[in-house]
Amino acid sequence: MKNKACKIISLLLALLLFAGAFGILPRAIAANGFSYEHDPRENSYAMQDIVADEAAVYGFRPSETGSLRMYASADWSDPALVEAGRQDRIAYHESIAAMYGLLQEMQAAGESTEMIARAISAKRNQIRLDAYADDPEGLAALKARNLEKYGHEEGPLPEELYVQYGTWERVIEKAFSANVGMDACLGLYDDYFYLYVALGQVPCDHLDENADGACDRCGAPTACAAALLVAGGQTVRWSSNVIIRARAEHLAPAFHLVLCVNGEEIDGTNEDVRFSCARLRTDLTYTVKIVDGEGNVQKDATGAELIRTGGTVICDGRLISKLITCLYYIIFRAFPTVLIEP
Repeated sequence: MKNKACKIISLLLALLLFAGAFGILPRAIAANGFSYEHDPRENSYAMQDIVADEAAVYGFRPSETGSLRMYASADWSDPALVEAGRQDRIAYHESIAAMYGLLQEMQAAGESTEMIARAISAKRNQIRLDAYADDPEGLAALKARNLEKYGHEEGPLPEELYVQYGTWERVIEKAFSANVGMDACLGLYDDYFYLYVALGQVPCDHLDENADGACDRCGAPTACAAALLVAGGQTVRWSSNVIIRARAEHLAPAFHLVLCVNGEEIDGTNEDVRFSCARLRTDLTYTVKIVDGEGNVQKDATGAELIRTGGTVICDGRLISKLITCLYYIIFRAFPTVLIEP
C-alpha cells in the first residue's frame, strides 16, 4: 500500500511538472507563488540584465554582470523595498508616456523628424535623471553608468543615437523604450508587455498561420496580410524617362517596400515605392521586397519570402527608336515619359 501511494504521488508530481512546462498551469517563479503570464525567462533582452531568484519578491533580481549591476546588492526579497521601487518605476513609465505630448506638439508644428528626435532624446535623458531627484545614491549610480557607457553623465547624445540606430525615426522609437529586466524585477513585466512587443523587445519567430496581419504568438504586426503589387517588364524607347512604381495593400506601418533596380535599393513606404531614371539608355532589372525596420525580408504564411520580380525594362536602342525619340523631342520639347506600375 505504501509503495502504491508513493507511485501515485510521483505520478501526480510528474503531471504537475508536465502541465507547468507546457503552459497548462501557471508557472510560479517566486517562492511566494507569484508568476507572470508572460515569462521573462523567455526574453533574452530581459535576461541579459537579470537572473531568476525564487527568494525575490517577483522572482527576479538584477545580475551582477548586466547593465543593472549597480542594483544587484539590494535586498530584492524585501517587500517594502521592492514596492517602493515599483512605485518609482510606475512613475517613471508615466513620465515617459508624457513625452507623447511633446512629440504630438512638435509634429503639429511641422518640425522635422531630426528636430523631434533631438528634443525627445534630451527629454528622455532629463526624465531619467529627474527620476532620482530624491535618491542621491541612485542618481550617482545612473551618472556613473552613463559615463561608463556613453562618456557623458547626462546620457547619450542625439548624434550617438543616430549612429547606433541608423535613422531619426528609430531614435524616436527607442526613446519610448524601457529596461525590460528592471520591469521584471519590480513585477511590471506583464503590465508593459504590449510596449515590449511594439518596440521589438520580445524575441519571437513570428507566426501568422491565418494571415490576419498579426503574429499568432505575440500579437506583433506581420506582413502576411499584405498584397505586393508589381508590374512586369516592358520595352521602352531609347532615352525615355522611366518611372517604376510598386504598391502594397494592407501592409502595416511597421514594414515598408524596397525596390531593387540593377543592384541599387530604394526605400519606400508601407504603401508604395518609386524609382525614376532620366533618359534611359540601358536595360533595368528590378525586384520588390517587403522588409521591417531592421531591413529583414518578411515572409508570407507559407514561409516564403515576400519578394516579387518585376522583370526587365528593355531600352530599345535601335536606330528607328532613336529617331522616334528625337522626333518626339522636336515636337514636344521633352523626352517621352513611361510609367511602369501595376
